[in-house]
Amino acid sequence: MGVPSLATMVREGIEVPRPSECGNMIRTLANRVLGAGPIPWGQSERDDSRYAISDIVGDIRAPRSPDELRPVASKLHFAVANHFCRSRDQWSAKAKRIPGRLMALDPEFGNRFTDAFEAAFARSDVAAVIELAEVVLEPDGGFLFDGYDRDAPCSWRMSDP
Repeated sequence: MGVPSLATMVREGIEVPRPSECGNMIRTLANRVLGAGPIPWGQSERDDSRYAISDIVGDIRAPRSPDELRPVASKLHFAVANHFCRSRDQWSAKAKRIPGRLMALDPEFGNRFTDAFEAAFARSDVAAVIELAEVVLEPDGGFLFDGYDRDAPCSWRMSDP
């Protein structure tokens, strides 16, 4: 998926009850995994992400209430951060780790991201998060909605009666 939770925990964790040769080997492996980076996104992953962000932004442009805006903005928080990281072949992050990950990759973008979502969550001002989504998607072709379709995997299809 692009979020190296286990490898990061191994690298940053403290071995209990004491350091060991096995622990060192596992930590070395975790460091190699993290250093290698995630599997690069192909066009279908980029398009899926573009479509998802486009759909969420559509909901944010016309929320029915501030109570409805917050959970939708929360979905966009992860989606934009994930697209920013993964479209650059970088590891992504989830939840509380997102701001730190973005700051490590691009401090200017990280600050812009934090400010935009603070405005959305605190004041229901969504202009900056919509603009941020546009900026993140622009290198991949921008918003993707009209005309986009994908075939469902065969395993999802129901057989005819």
